Amino acid sequence: MAEIKIKKKQPIWPWLLLLAGILAGLYYFFVYDENDAIVDKKELVTEDTTVMPTVADEKVAEYNQFIADNSEMDLDHEFSNNALLKLIAATEAVANSVNVDINADLDTARADADYITKDPMDGNHANKIKSAGEIIVQALTKVQTQKFENLSTELSDVKSSVNKIQNETLTLEQKAAVKDFFKRAGELLTNMNQQ
Repeated sequence: MAEIKIKKKQPIWPWLLLLAGILAGLYYFFVYDENDAIVDKKELVTEDTTVMPTVADEKVAEYNQFIADNSEMDLDHEFSNNALLKLIAATEAVANSVNVDINADLDTARADADYITKDPMDGNHANKIKSAGEIIVQALTKVQTQKFENLSTELSDVKSSVNKIQNETLTLEQKAAVKDFFKRAGELLTNMNQQ
């Protein structure tokens, strides 16, 4: 008679252990290691706390630095012209940073600022400085009422200082009033920019 050979079955448990090991390795590689990467990314984000200066930061700082460094008012009115132009730029930058449209208001102020350097002997420079200042105050009022209700006192100080500039009086005879307006406007812009 023919002999039937029976093979003994190989145990399946070593294959199950191997499969479990492979699955554990894949789990560790894809899930556990990915969580470590997420933690590392969070640490990188929280470690970098450097704040990049905005356009408003730069323009306000530039204006304040200019009026602090260049306090001499001469017959050529370069100081007043540059201070007004830098004040307009800083006002625009702060308004833009809080999405308040004031551009139309400031075009006339720029024209007034440019006018004061055309003829040094013209007696209307104070009128133009005051006119430009009043326009800037209107723009600042729009920004303050829409976005910075807590700065009404500071805005009142700026309004008061521009009102002290007298028409028909030579600018060089009222340097203190003009400089006070520039100073108070800078303080208001700084406060707006820091909020």
